[in-house]
Amino acid sequence: MDRSRGRGGDPDSSHSSGGGGSSNTAAVQATNDDAAASKLSCVKKGYMKDEYVQLFVRRPVRRAPIINRGYYARWAALRKLLLQFLKSERKTNDKNQTEKQILSLGAGFDTTYFQLLDEGIAPYLYVELDFKEVTSKKAAIIDHYGQLRDKIGPEASISIERGEVLGNHYKLLPADIRNIQSLDDVMHRAQLDPSLPTFIIAECVLIYLDPDSTCAIVRWASKTFPTAVFFLYEQIHPDDAFGEQMIKNLESRGCALLGIHATPTVQSKEKLFTDHGWKRAVAWDMLRIYNEFIDIQERRRIERLELFDEFEEWYMMQEHYCVAFAVNDAEDMFQGFGFSNNQHNDNQSQEPHPETVYKLNKSACPTKEPDKIAAPKQGAVDGKASRRTTPGPLSTLVESKGPYRRLVSTLTRWHSTGRRGSSGPSRRRVPGCRPWIKVFQEATSRTLGDVPHAEGVPGDRRRTPRWWSESHTIGVRGGENS
Repeated sequence: MDRSRGRGGDPDSSHSSGGGGSSNTAAVQATNDDAAASKLSCVKKGYMKDEYVQLFVRRPVRRAPIINRGYYARWAALRKLLLQFLKSERKTNDKNQTEKQILSLGAGFDTTYFQLLDEGIAPYLYVELDFKEVTSKKAAIIDHYGQLRDKIGPEASISIERGEVLGNHYKLLPADIRNIQSLDDVMHRAQLDPSLPTFIIAECVLIYLDPDSTCAIVRWASKTFPTAVFFLYEQIHPDDAFGEQMIKNLESRGCALLGIHATPTVQSKEKLFTDHGWKRAVAWDMLRIYNEFIDIQERRRIERLELFDEFEEWYMMQEHYCVAFAVNDAEDMFQGFGFSNNQHNDNQSQEPHPETVYKLNKSACPTKEPDKIAAPKQGAVDGKASRRTTPGPLSTLVESKGPYRRLVSTLTRWHSTGRRGSSGPSRRRVPGCRPWIKVFQEATSRTLGDVPHAEGVPGDRRRTPRWWSESHTIGVRGGENS
């Protein structure tokens, strides 16, 4: 489910945020290509399967492991909620399957419809909206490749000039989603039925709009669809060091987050929906989604795909993105929908996970065993003087057997003597091991300002790590795609 989210509007215009930032619509459109390339990077590494995304990418690139994992987490969260929706049924004696529809705002080069069709679980109607410039490109690609054109049926009409694809069960239409009248017109042209259960997708879409437009869209959706789920994926926490850098990265590309200060937390995301007519709303940050909602077997599978040692960066990044969903349930279909508590309990009952299961100790770990990490001295990191005093206590690993023993001993070896396979002057310590120790301090203090930063970690001005230059691909237009 590869998403590049359209923002709506004239591609030659810019919008002022009212807070000093601006968002250039053409620049936001351009991130569509980044999103598709990030999805393809994940597919090639084995994070997910998608036979169609390669058709939309002209220049494949290899993303950093932290980008691939973040993109997978976003994809997995959306897919799991979408499958819950598709499996939901009306509580009637009618054995016929309930017809459902999906409305994707800013779909870009999303391939979800084609994937669901292959799996035999496509909804009755799938409607995608985006800029005309994006929909025209997508219509041309669909028209060019027979494997896509055949999926939408022989009766479908394709207009590259208008940026439209109109099939019986799939519609691709251009629209300015800030204009509510435009959304009403799309409802008519796409033959969306307000009485059908509807799943609305907006991944990094509303965050690029001004708050008034966002509220108007959320209110329109609530009034239009009495039985619906609204899925939202957006950035949060703009006011700390990581959030400020995230915003600067996007603004440097002309992609200002115009709505982030109106809804800066998960609580404010929930309030956005409940204040505008939705009956129920829940929002979790992506770190919690990854640890508690995504299946533990899947996490273990993807964590074996690539070498990964950017743990502190991973935790910070995931804490600055969230998934929110809102529910209107006029037909009592979605009683069990959402982030199941049973999922969390099931995960916790499994064997401790080598990256996500920790226990806080009230004192630093004194052990010298190679499978455990001892605390550094106060005021020092890796034997070097720190700019700040190291706070205590440290967190330590509970388990020292199985995956823990292999993982920690490997990190310890890399940190002290270098990676295997290198020799001579090039055999040097792996700098990415340092955050592994410091992340325990983060788990205890939860205050980044109290933790001495390793080289290249946000807050350290000595150099910018590689993943910072690519982090925008998690936060713009590409989804499940994220």
